[in-house]
Amino acid sequence: MNPKEAFQAFLYNSIPLIKKLGISIETLDKESVTTRLPAADFNKNHVNTVYAGIQFTMMEVTGGIIFASTFDINKYFMVILSMNIEYHKPAKGELICSCSFSEADRVALMAELDEQGKARTTLSMELKDKADITVASAQATYYISLRK
Repeated sequence: MNPKEAFQAFLYNSIPLIKKLGISIETLDKESVTTRLPAADFNKNHVNTVYAGIQFTMMEVTGGIIFASTFDINKYFMVILSMNIEYHKPAKGELICSCSFSEADRVALMAELDEQGKARTTLSMELKDKADITVASAQATYYISLRK
């Protein structure tokens, strides 16, 4: 099983809702991740666009994946503290979410974790439709700590 498949299996086992929604990992490396939400009737709201809560879920889990692919999840845990979302256009059909975390940011965060045992970091996510139009973007602040 390659790392992408392993994280997909971990994601589906640890957060069953992600499997139900059909969110899948499209690309994954140490500095970036993209996820995909398929078009589905159960993802729609009363005006036939993708429900805002599902867009939030997709962006939040994408940030979680970049963390899990960067840090030892047996040593550290991460939870979201806040997320500021801007909805730019109605989201319809299949969606793609991207998030990146640079090596320089990772090194700085690791130094803070080594020194204090905990840290906060902010990640940016972008949600696009199949036509590559940005439908939403977000800034999420996460808390990271050593497991006790």
